[in-house]
Amino acid sequence: PSISDDGRFVLFIHLDTIKVLDTVSNKTIEIGRGSSPSWVFGSKKIVYTSTLDDGKNITYSEVRLFDMNSRISKVIAVPSDKIPLAPSVSPDGSKLLYTDELTGNLFIKTLDGLK
Repeated sequence: PSISDDGRFVLFIHLDTIKVLDTVSNKTIEIGRGSSPSWVFGSKKIVYTSTLDDGKNITYSEVRLFDMNSRISKVIAVPSDKIPLAPSVSPDGSKLLYTDELTGNLFIKTLDGLK
């Protein structure tokens, strides 16, 4: 679990589904299936990966960004020859860091207009 910077929200995974508990309303927001969620801009957005597998190996992955205000999740494009995992966004929102499942290498992608 991870607590937002303002302490209001708790980010967690239950049965492969990413969820957010609002500690003020005590309501849970279900984001969807995914892994490796982390807060972006304190408590405004969440970056995570959504993957597919063949029962043994991860065969596809996309980095997604969930907006807490609009409740919309969008794909952050990465090169199609990569299987991105464990995404993290720099504090200023200008860079995305992720590992590639295929090679184990780290990659940094410059982001535009993330806020």
